Amino acid sequence: MKKLFFFFLFTIFSVTAFFSQKTGNIDSLLNVLKTAKDSSRASTLVATASYYAQNGNEEALSYIDELKKYVDNK
Repeated sequence: MKKLFFFFLFTIFSVTAFFSQKTGNIDSLLNVLKTAKDSSRASTLVATASYYAQNGNEEALSYIDELKKYVDNK
């Protein structure tokens, strides 16, 4: 399960890093996160964590923790 989690996390971070440079709108991500379910929630958590990580904000860790809990429950 850990391997799957880290593979998923790496893949999403790679893709998100590419797209987040174009969008970079954290408000939109946070709004989507309020209603997102299933894989879109996981993708949004990764995008949000990536945004905060790229900007040097430690809040990224809270979104990574939330993603880990989400994946562990699935």
